[in-house]
Amino acid sequence: MEEKQKRIYWNRSWQFLKGFEESYLGLQAIGKVQEVEQAELPHTVQEVPLHYFDESLYQGIFTYRKVFRPDADWQGKRVLLTIEAAGHSAWVYLNGELLNEHHCGYTAFQTDLSPALIYGEENVLVVKVDSTESQNIPPFGKVIDYMTFGGLYREVYLEVKEQDYIADVYAMTIPAVLSSDMDNEKQSAENDRDVPYKKWTLQSEITLQLHGEKITLNAKNLPDFQEKLSKNGLTIRQTLLWTKEEEASSSVYLLDRNVLEHTFEEINVWDVEHPFLYTLRTELYRDGECLDAVETRIGFREAVFRRTGFYLNGKKLKLRGLNRHQSYPYVGYAMPESMQKRDAEILKNELKLNAVRTSHYPQSHHFLDRCDELGLLVSRRFRGGSTSEIRSGRIRPYGTPKTWWCSTGIIRQLFCGAYASTNPRMTMRFIKGQMRQHTDWIRCGRPVECVTCKKVRCLRMCMRSMTFRMRETTGDAGRKRT
Repeated sequence: MEEKQKRIYWNRSWQFLKGFEESYLGLQAIGKVQEVEQAELPHTVQEVPLHYFDESLYQGIFTYRKVFRPDADWQGKRVLLTIEAAGHSAWVYLNGELLNEHHCGYTAFQTDLSPALIYGEENVLVVKVDSTESQNIPPFGKVIDYMTFGGLYREVYLEVKEQDYIADVYAMTIPAVLSSDMDNEKQSAENDRDVPYKKWTLQSEITLQLHGEKITLNAKNLPDFQEKLSKNGLTIRQTLLWTKEEEASSSVYLLDRNVLEHTFEEINVWDVEHPFLYTLRTELYRDGECLDAVETRIGFREAVFRRTGFYLNGKKLKLRGLNRHQSYPYVGYAMPESMQKRDAEILKNELKLNAVRTSHYPQSHHFLDRCDELGLLVSRRFRGGSTSEIRSGRIRPYGTPKTWWCSTGIIRQLFCGAYASTNPRMTMRFIKGQMRQHTDWIRCGRPVECVTCKKVRCLRMCMRSMTFRMRETTGDAGRKRT
């Protein structure tokens, strides 16, 4: 199978400047600017001390600049720039033209450079970054208890695609009989017994860009688009592959063409002890020629929360885990792939855990991918801090719109498509538990006074003021200490 549209990583040869001026957008103006730093990504806007600093040290407006000459082979194609994270607002300019802006410091975004490219000459790409706190951008707006840093702190890459290409592939693995659909009483009595899954269904939702028009295909609406695909000579083919490490060889299921729902028997499930992963390869053909190919790594598993506990693939599992922030000493969020993976290895191999909660935002796909490989369940936090999703086996490519979003309200987080399409029963039950936790007072065993509402209670968090800044008191609340 032919490899199509490999990524061209642009992590080197960047120029970094503090502040932003319109003159930075030009090709020659940069030579007159003092204090130009050469930067490699991941990059932080400001190195910080190990101790004793506040958020004002890294807040401000900064400029990343790259001069390049486009390849002649790119002409007539779509040249897509992906920035995996820019803290916390970003504006993308090419040759002085504003092409895109993005307002979330934790999600990836894509910009089409094709309209502004000048072939045969040097081009100037500028990314303006604002790392200051904005009331309109989560996690800001209320009180947060962690540093947020700034910069292009994850990778940046190009993809050169045909005019018709695959924009997104979302794969869902569903057991033929969901253990959550069984009678509750019966399941409670047999809560430690394995529930065998003899058949699994693999469903796909594929988003195509066809000469600027975006269409989303799934098993239900595919017949409605068959005529349009045939008229353009387009065919979709999917292949399921897997590799066993001890054998170093792959096996292949060739799936039916233009069919987005497939049934398998005796599939290898993903679990914390045996994290078996598959690769779903989706290809777009026109008249026998492969236009684009996307590989999505997936795991077959069912994760459910019940009154009696958490169940993975029908078997009760005791979760043992910790929180994980993506910040590091001195450089904040700016750490490369090796360190992101190392954190997952510490959690699994050294601390012997089977779960991790990403506090409190979307984190690097390198860390999440390594969790998939090692057998770590992930409670994945969405911006807003009130909802979670258990993740095992990567079921949607990192950085696509339906994977992550920024939202200031819990309602949007509950009812956006990503929850409904993964596992509604599992997700909603977990969300319900989270909401109970944040609605009730959580006892910590000692009296605490909230600095806002002045009430002295045995609390860890005050819902009225939504603040964690508490002052401890003695048992009779007569003497205070800070």
